[in-house]
Order: sequence, then C-alpha cells, then structure tokens
Amino acid sequence: MFKQAATYNHHTNIQEYTDTVTAYISKCVDDVTETKTITVRANQKPWLTGDVHRLLRARNAAFRAGDEAGLRTARANLSRGIKEAKRQYTGRIAHRFSDSRDTRSLWQGIQTITGYKPRPQVCDSDITLLNNLNDFFAHFEASNNTPAQKTPPPPNDQVLSLSPASTLDYDTTTVNTPPPAPPLT
Repeated sequence: MFKQAATYNHHTNIQEYTDTVTAYISKCVDDVTETKTITVRANQKPWLTGDVHRLLRARNAAFRAGDEAGLRTARANLSRGIKEAKRQYTGRIAHRFSDSRDTRSLWQGIQTITGYKPRPQVCDSDITLLNNLNDFFAHFEASNNTPAQKTPPPPNDQVLSLSPASTLDYDTTTVNTPPPAPPLT
C-alpha cells in the first residue's frame, strides 16, 4: 500500500516511502497509547511515597490555614509517615540481600545503597575499528580455499523425527524478568 503510493514510473522514492510508513506508525501509536505526565521533583528521595506527599500537603494546608492544633497533628502524622516510608524502603532493599543465590538482586541492592549509576554507553562514531575487524575476518575467508562439504551421517544413525504425541508443552510466555523498581511517587 505505501510502496505503491511512493512509486512513480517503476521507481520507488525511498524518502517518501519511509516518511509515509513512519507517519502511519506514529498515528497508530498515538491512537493506541495514552500520554501520561509524570512529575519529577528535584532531589527526589526513593522513600518518598504518595502517602508522604499527601501528608506533606495536609501539613502545608494546616499551616496556611493558621490552625495550630491541626498543624501539630499534621506534623506528627508526617513524622510517622516518613518513618514508616523509610522503614518500608529499608525492608525492600534488605529483601534484595535475603537470597544469596540471586546475585543480580544482590548487585542491584549494592548499587542502590551506594548510589551507583552507570554511565550511558556511547558507541564510537569512528569506523576504523569496524573496517579493521572486517579486514581481519575477511582474511580468514579469503585464505580458505576448501569448499564447504556436508558430512554424511553415520550408517546406523537414525533421523530425529517428532510427532505431536512426543512434543512437550512449555509455557513460553513467561520470562525471567527482574522485579520492578520501587515506585517514584
């Protein structure tokens, strides 16, 4: 459909072809997905949850209203909420160290505690390394003069054949994914 629209006199304009396909994909993505705005606060602590933000708003509202008793209660509730949020966050991090066989989780816990953030990987734009590698591996292909031959199977070897009764059903939909990161609310 797109190729026919971009073809004139048996010549396909690749720029127009890619533009129309990209525009159609963008339209489909816009039709299907939902846009959500996420508020990123400066110096966001990992233990700040939605409950703590709610308690902060309640304290600020009590302060603005000039209600001394309400402010005292809101401050006490905020202190309790912060302590509970920190305790829950500490528990989530400590849980990563509970299974010593899961090294991935252990390293993620260590990185969380130390605040380690890896640098984003950047590809070198210098293509000389790629050309050198191509030349190196092409050398092996050029010096190999023997044609490829398929080795015949041994005479007593049977060919593997599968029937529907001998196949096993595996659940291929599950993937070993890491647990989700704690929410940043």
